[in-house]
Amino acid sequence: MEWWYHEVGSKHSLRDAASIQTQRLEWMKTTGQRIKRLRERKGWTQLELAAQLNINNSVLSRIESGHRPVDDELLVRLADL
Repeated sequence: MEWWYHEVGSKHSLRDAASIQTQRLEWMKTTGQRIKRLRERKGWTQLELAAQLNINNSVLSRIESGHRPVDDELLVRLADL
């Protein structure tokens, strides 16, 4: 079974699962764009922000490009900056 089957449960259709996946990808993309915009507004490079967050700059790059989700702990650290 695919991972999304377990997440949405057996009573949902494949179309529902695809819709959830699409929404999830869109959220990742939008969140990454917002983080990038805020970073640029502060005048920080990816290296500088990554160092402040104690993450690798490649992780930040993937978040900003929408290829990696942001975990809750990282969102809290971002909010504290």
